[in-house]
Amino acid sequence: MIHLRRPSLHTVTTSALWLLWILTLIAAIAGPTVATLLGTPDPSQTMTRSFDPPSTLHPLGTDRLGRDLLARMLSGNIGLVIPPAIAAVIATAIGLLLALVASISPLLRAIIRFFGDIVLVIPAMIILLAVITAAEGSFLAVATATVALSVPLSTRYFIAAARPIFAADYVIRARATGSTWPQIIGQHILPALRRPIIADIGIRFVTVVFLTATAAFLAGTSGAQENSWAAMVSSGLNGVDLNPWAVIAPVVAIIALTACPALLLEQHTGGRR
Repeated sequence: MIHLRRPSLHTVTTSALWLLWILTLIAAIAGPTVATLLGTPDPSQTMTRSFDPPSTLHPLGTDRLGRDLLARMLSGNIGLVIPPAIAAVIATAIGLLLALVASISPLLRAIIRFFGDIVLVIPAMIILLAVITAAEGSFLAVATATVALSVPLSTRYFIAAARPIFAADYVIRARATGSTWPQIIGQHILPALRRPIIADIGIRFVTVVFLTATAAFLAGTSGAQENSWAAMVSSGLNGVDLNPWAVIAPVVAIIALTACPALLLEQHTGGRR
């Protein structure tokens, strides 16, 4: 008799998180295509009264202008995925480079930490508000600002992660035998930092998505981010008593976009960062 092994709770949870995150990514990146397949109405067209509750014609109800909420949810939120992902990779790469330089030269380490501390002292929201005002809520501008805000954190993380590796016996021996720093970094340091690099990219992605969503929420219904989920939360607050889904739906989407990778990363790193 064949006994089927029951999947563990960890496996089920991980699979559920991956499924939820993938579905959220599809809604954000390929939302317009999904909307076409589902036959949802034009997201910019007024269909009925403002903040109508869910119905058979409008599964999530309507927003403040009477537009179909499901259609707006699927109108495309690629700006909450692609720019943050690129920004996360760039921030991690710059932070790693600065950390390696700082680990080699104590003088440069002091300089790098000094300027990094200056950036960290300035409240992130002030920088974002300035960027929103100057760039009219552009996703690209906000993502660029979040890179500048994230680099000092990545640098500090990699300096701490690389310190025991640079002090390892095999690195000291390699240096004593005449190996150059580029050779040592390529052969010993970077392979040992593979897991921290993956962890930092994940953390930076979640951070940048959070900051980008915050910027869109602050920008409200103006600027380039009018159709983003965060802006939908802002515009839906006025009618939350009439149609709670005007706020619940985009909030759940943002939580799924950020919480799922954070929890998956926690499982991958075993809670160590």
